[in-house]
Amino acid sequence: MAVFLTIKGPNDFTYQKHFNENMTLVEFKQKLELITGILSPQMKLTLYDAENKFVKELKVDEFTLKQLEVVKDSIIEVRDISGNEPLGSEADVPHFVISEEKYNQREDSAKKWRESILSSGYKPKEVIGPYVKVGNRVVVKIQGQPDKKGKIEYVGETLFKPGITWVGVRYDEPVGKNDGSVDGHRYFTCEPNHGAFVRPISVFQEEQEPFPDEF
Repeated sequence: MAVFLTIKGPNDFTYQKHFNENMTLVEFKQKLELITGILSPQMKLTLYDAENKFVKELKVDEFTLKQLEVVKDSIIEVRDISGNEPLGSEADVPHFVISEEKYNQREDSAKKWRESILSSGYKPKEVIGPYVKVGNRVVVKIQGQPDKKGKIEYVGETLFKPGITWVGVRYDEPVGKNDGSVDGHRYFTCEPNHGAFVRPISVFQEEQEPFPDEF
């Protein structure tokens, strides 16, 4: 699902566009580089509601826009915290926005820098939402797949792919891949095809239905 946002850049520069609510903050910042000309590591993002009232700062790069409570008609202010914001007469100069194709061809772009950092083996710190705990009801959202509801039964590392955190979910329906065990090692117990292991970024808090008995 897309949300329509107003982006406020330096010197009252504004830009309006639809963005996918499942886009992570770091992916969103990459898009903003093309719009504002500010490198993503130097951005400070502040969220305002449709009435231009302050909501909060956006800081967790691994969270999606939806997890960060960015909703339709929100306003996001982008500030350059590098100390290189234009001053005096330079503030009146229009911002130059290049196409994504030309941006990808540049060797000195923030994207190329980020790719070189990641290729060196650097791994950003993984941030796990406070609701990702054993016993909590959640919805698993993976691009290209239908949403799946279930209950968290396991959170931690695994033998099949160590070094990262996995969330073991017992689905309400037989839409999983296992029974809570993988390669002979059991992490939790559930019915066959009701269990699955997913990354924390794909796990969302289940929303309460106010009137579940009404149709």
